[in-house]
Amino acid sequence: MRAIILQHTISDGPGYILSWLHEQGFATDICFLYKQDSPLPNVDSASLLIILNGPMSVHDEDQYPWLKKEKELIKQAIEKNIPTLGVCFGAQLIANIYGAKVSPAPHKAIGWFPIKGESTTKKGCFHFPDNFTSLFWHTDEFEIPENATLLASSQICKNQAFQIKKNAIGIQFHPQTTPYLLQGLINSSSLDLTNDLYIQPTQQLLSAPASFFVQTNQLVNDVISYLLIRSKKK
Repeated sequence: MRAIILQHTISDGPGYILSWLHEQGFATDICFLYKQDSPLPNVDSASLLIILNGPMSVHDEDQYPWLKKEKELIKQAIEKNIPTLGVCFGAQLIANIYGAKVSPAPHKAIGWFPIKGESTTKKGCFHFPDNFTSLFWHTDEFEIPENATLLASSQICKNQAFQIKKNAIGIQFHPQTTPYLLQGLINSSSLDLTNDLYIQPTQQLLSAPASFFVQTNQLVNDVISYLLIRSKKK
């Protein structure tokens, strides 16, 4: 099994996702898109595609020349029924590819916040827990693409997760967060930690109980396992 990971910044890596993939026996191919000479991988032999977060906007194609080709790669993977998970910016890319609006959110959100799983009667959709807490770290937000299903929401930023087709899920929050990854984000993005309504101070971010990490990391297991199983069903 081979997983492709698209990484957009040095500090925002796969975190727990990488550990879980290795435990499951995946070979991992990490494409560091922020390096100008990093070629996009061929998805044809991939068993899984993971698209990580990044500080850029989905509309910044002039500033980031690889962005247009990345969108083409993601759409190709989804249309070929390759299990695909987009995290934060990765979810925004999936939404943008399928025609949904991506724009600055009313409030920048950085911190540990509650999320609600949305009930749906649509057959074959993933079900998040009724209530859980995960890390937010975003400026933009996405609308739900046509024919996609809302899976999770929050009071701060309504659309937190969606599913499109049977093999692709986009998530606005950061289920892959580990203490090490969180410290790296704080170190590299300290200018983001302003005194705004939904931005928690450094000490509050770092003092999150271990249960927050355990619960949100479990979602990595659940979501990717679901995508792998669903993509094999006709």
